[in-house]
Amino acid sequence: MSIISFRDHLTPEAFRAWFEHYLTPRPEDAAAQHAWREALCAWDKEFGIPATAAFLQAKRDAGEISRFTGVEGHRFNLVTAWNGMIDGSAHFVKHEVGAWRDIYQATIRRVPAYMSFDARKAVEQGTMSVADATAAAYEKVVSVVDSGGLPSFLLSSDIYCFVTGERYQMTLEGWKVGLVDLEGKPIQPVTVDPIIEHQVTFATGDLIIADWPRVKAFTDLCSKTIDDIATGPDLNCARGRAEMTRRYLEEMNVVSVHGGGSPRVLRQPGGLVLAHRADFEVETPALMDTQHLGRVDTQYRAVTIIERQRLVDLVREGGSQDPERDVEIYLASARDDIVRVKVNPGTYWLYFSPDHAFEDHFAARNFQVDPNFRPAFVLSENRLELTARLEAEAGEEDPDEEGDEDLEP
Repeated sequence: MSIISFRDHLTPEAFRAWFEHYLTPRPEDAAAQHAWREALCAWDKEFGIPATAAFLQAKRDAGEISRFTGVEGHRFNLVTAWNGMIDGSAHFVKHEVGAWRDIYQATIRRVPAYMSFDARKAVEQGTMSVADATAAAYEKVVSVVDSGGLPSFLLSSDIYCFVTGERYQMTLEGWKVGLVDLEGKPIQPVTVDPIIEHQVTFATGDLIIADWPRVKAFTDLCSKTIDDIATGPDLNCARGRAEMTRRYLEEMNVVSVHGGGSPRVLRQPGGLVLAHRADFEVETPALMDTQHLGRVDTQYRAVTIIERQRLVDLVREGGSQDPERDVEIYLASARDDIVRVKVNPGTYWLYFSPDHAFEDHFAARNFQVDPNFRPAFVLSENRLELTARLEAEAGEEDPDEEGDEDLEP
């Protein structure tokens, strides 16, 4: 049995301050309600979170808590914080205050109120003094936290994956953590392509590059189809952002990549690069001819590439009586918000990362990005030989060559 106890980190005096606040009815006045909540948040910061951090660090050092498993390919704030706390990762150290807040809110924060309900009732009925009720509630809180067997309704039940968009429930038994889906099934790893590849064909090569073509008929058309609030892709997750890009390409022949930062539009040998300037400057390779064509103001946190004639056609489809005029009005008013580019008509290859990590993963043997820039995505005249893809293919064995006769079922 563990000798590490929550009582060593949350004192009876600190708990008494919380319990006395708990006995105070929540005010009905809005301003008073705000002050009531602020007092509770202040207690969390001064006592709840530090006690949780000290307790779990002691459990970690004793090897009495586990990591989340089965989460490969997923991305959760809570999992990043929890596993980082166990591993002592650099990310955890950098974001320690927020990480401990996430861990506290997901685990211990609801425990005092639930375990103190009977004690508060006894005080209200006059069957127990405040001092005795405080002591009784404190012992219950310490007991349940020490056990690490918190009921599921006290734990986070809406843990969002920023890769798949799915939601999970936390489980905790003896401080062994887990995640289950809404049907109670344990989470499983997912495989995610860090770089996604699509084809797009331009009939004229007369491109408009902007965050969004601000033409009402075009926006109305997209809102009824791809961007419908109820049925459209979830842009909070990588899978949803990839789905959005795919649908715009397949249904409208429009390039739309989610992401902010107002990237620059660069023309390089072999295609266009949307990129941000690097934090340091290096000498550009002698054979690389980089042309800076402009910058996209991504107020809408996206970059859209569309042929002018295609925009006219879609504006007409969206109900405009004079689509040519509407598009010209937009282009005349946009000024620095858009970049106009002429490219050769034909088929191009789009490469992007729906997880906003393009520069971490992109490497191609037949396309080089100017090292003075951090690429956000690439529109290439040719299909690229991505080194990650080539390395994966090189590692795959042909089952007809060797080794398959001794495989166990």
